[in-house]
Amino acid sequence: MRKPNIFGGMVVVSCCALAQGAISYEDVTRVDQGAVAYYNFNETSGTSAADAVGSNNATHGSGVTVNQSAAPRPLDFGGFGSGNVSALYNAGSSTSSTTIPTAVGMNTTAGSVSMWIRTTPGQADSDNGGLFYGRGGGSTGGDGFGGENELHLQLNTNGSLGFFATGNSSNFNNGSDAGVRDGQWHLVGATWAAGGQVKLYVDGQQIASNADTGSSTYNLDNNIQLGRLGTSGNFNNRQFGGNMDEVALFDTELNAMQMRDQYNAAVNHYTGADFVYQPDANGAIVGEAEIFSTRTNSGANGWVIVPTESSGAGPAATNVRNSAYIQSLPDNGSPGTPNGAPSIQYKMQINTPGTYQLYLRWDGNNTDSGTQGASDSVFVGIEELTGAGTDWYELNHGIDADFNTTAWDGTGQAEVNTASPAHNPVTFTVGAAGVYTLKISQREDGSTVDAFVLQPVASAAPTGIGPNMSTFGLEVEAENYTRRGASVLGGVQWKVIDGAAGTGNVGNGEDQGEPSGAKFANAQGDLYMQTVPGNSGETFFTAQGVLDGPFLDYEVTVPVTGVYQLFARADGYDGGSDSLYARVLEINDGTGGQADWYRYSFPADSDFDTTPWLGTAGFEKTDSGGGDVNAVWRLIGGQTYTIRFSPREDGVALDAFRLTLLVPEPASMVMMLGLSMLGVISRPRHRD
Repeated sequence: MRKPNIFGGMVVVSCCALAQGAISYEDVTRVDQGAVAYYNFNETSGTSAADAVGSNNATHGSGVTVNQSAAPRPLDFGGFGSGNVSALYNAGSSTSSTTIPTAVGMNTTAGSVSMWIRTTPGQADSDNGGLFYGRGGGSTGGDGFGGENELHLQLNTNGSLGFFATGNSSNFNNGSDAGVRDGQWHLVGATWAAGGQVKLYVDGQQIASNADTGSSTYNLDNNIQLGRLGTSGNFNNRQFGGNMDEVALFDTELNAMQMRDQYNAAVNHYTGADFVYQPDANGAIVGEAEIFSTRTNSGANGWVIVPTESSGAGPAATNVRNSAYIQSLPDNGSPGTPNGAPSIQYKMQINTPGTYQLYLRWDGNNTDSGTQGASDSVFVGIEELTGAGTDWYELNHGIDADFNTTAWDGTGQAEVNTASPAHNPVTFTVGAAGVYTLKISQREDGSTVDAFVLQPVASAAPTGIGPNMSTFGLEVEAENYTRRGASVLGGVQWKVIDGAAGTGNVGNGEDQGEPSGAKFANAQGDLYMQTVPGNSGETFFTAQGVLDGPFLDYEVTVPVTGVYQLFARADGYDGGSDSLYARVLEINDGTGGQADWYRYSFPADSDFDTTPWLGTAGFEKTDSGGGDVNAVWRLIGGQTYTIRFSPREDGVALDAFRLTLLVPEPASMVMMLGLSMLGVISRPRHRD
């Protein structure tokens, strides 16, 4: 094993080659789960729908319209690519259906189907709409409920799902309105097994089940149809109206974990929009302008980071806090609009309702020094307050390209767009705790912003260079993973545990948990993940074991370049369940440089609050504990990374994690040296 270069308590990092990762919905659904046919409906023209698994291409009827990209659609979720489109079905057209050939191979005693659908308002048919329909045993007709050997999944007029199978005593609805007819995208699915259970799912959650008292094979040896029920009788009144996408067929009965995995792979992709500034003990939030959550351009106009993305326009600003600032460019006289693009957004956690004052450290590019010039005004607002009192202001002052001249501007005029706004306190009234979005918008291009402070109105105004930047990072609940995988040894799995279910109960989880059905204390939001069973005997005490264990993957696109620290909220219940590994899959340099993995170890008292956020771990260690350092990586802004957790020992539980920006770039050497003085933090262990 290589020896890491450790400077005090921090690993001194350098840039290394990166592979941009991405976990797609299709990876999990088609590849991991072994679909026998998969139709992503990404065709831009024609009537053929390609089978991504094999050669069982489907055929659209003339009433189906392909290449539909109108929002909202699965592209809104990170698990779908930029070219993702869907097919539109018309409930009023007798030719609005898709035929899948019999060779797809669903002539089995068990099966599953999943798909994404979005209903079209006013497109509900007079009867229930067919989503998936199969028949066999020589049947040539049918409308979903006849004497033929039929099996189908339907969308009822009240927005619930229904399932029917001839000869196997399976004709039931979910009994309640699932809310699927709401014009939004939903993942729907059904699983069945002769002599077992039929189960219905919406958005990864089981909503209904019914005993299947029959034992015959579901002989789907005739063509399968999407979008309607059958070809005779009342089939014209049982058609689906809306968009359909990502249809997956299986010749096995998927379990509830797999259905959850499908949904998670679609929606749980984390970006800069999920990174939030946290308040200090006094409720103040301090942000560096170049450390943002998201930004929105207007054509060629946008906010850029100076000097890393551009050298800027006009004289370089002086007295910059962190060697970088933002500027609205190009500086060509383009006007902006209140709350409009080009804009840059900062997510902030506000814990205490009340009135807050904003102080902006900003200036212009000195093009018209000492006058009301062409870069001397900006708009600021809080998006979530729109329509609830004052939600935006215009700020204006003289410019000289020196952030210290008007170091912290806390005045402006509410909701005006004028050359000479008043100078009143910039205050916002927040009625409830939550995450809020500060938006800075261009009024005149060329303006520059260095930092901001949002604090309770009674607090003293910031002075000089101002207070240190607030914590900026991402917090993710463990059950909101992007992908999970099994152990190569075949036994231990990560499962969702419901901490509020009580001893011996599963509740809203997937397992009763260890030890022996007991629950860990103080799980955030009740749910957490645990590797079970906890007495399997599977351990992962070697470098190969780091690779072999069951895993939870979280796909994260970081907003800005810098050194990030990973904090794990985890624990065990005894000395044989209290350690896990964390990796960034795209960082695997082998010799020197950054950590290929860290080993975390915990108190083992079944209480997540004992060591609530552990940010120190063993650099590429596989032992039980000790010699811990800050668990950090240098990550590149805009790059996508996969954070992977795997157990060192079975029974370990993960409640949540935080990825926090520790040192933004460009950073001064003073900041780097200050971080290095944190020192090595080690914790002696009491066992092997």
